[in-house]
Amino acid sequence: MQLRSVTRRLQLIPAALSNQRLRRKLWPEAPALQAKHVRNCKLFEHREVLLELMPKNSACAEVGIFLSNFSEKILRITQPIKLHLVDISGGAIRLLTNDSRRK
Repeated sequence: MQLRSVTRRLQLIPAALSNQRLRRKLWPEAPALQAKHVRNCKLFEHREVLLELMPKNSACAEVGIFLSNFSEKILRITQPIKLHLVDISGGAIRLLTNDSRRK
């Protein structure tokens, strides 16, 4: 029984490698950052601090909203005129839309 399980796992390895190769073709590796790219960067202990520094009543976007917990903080703290929510899964955005209709 264990031998069969190991054999199945070994058969999956070439498929995983081909998926990685395909992924690399679709999204080539990003070039390395240089000093000029990070010269004026700021580091925050958590992302809520960034929200306090953002201008209020402006347009902003969140990419990768997952369960929309941070989206709610963006709305509350920055009070944007327009908030663009982008996620690979339409389910996350539907979840946020359905939740806001209940309030």
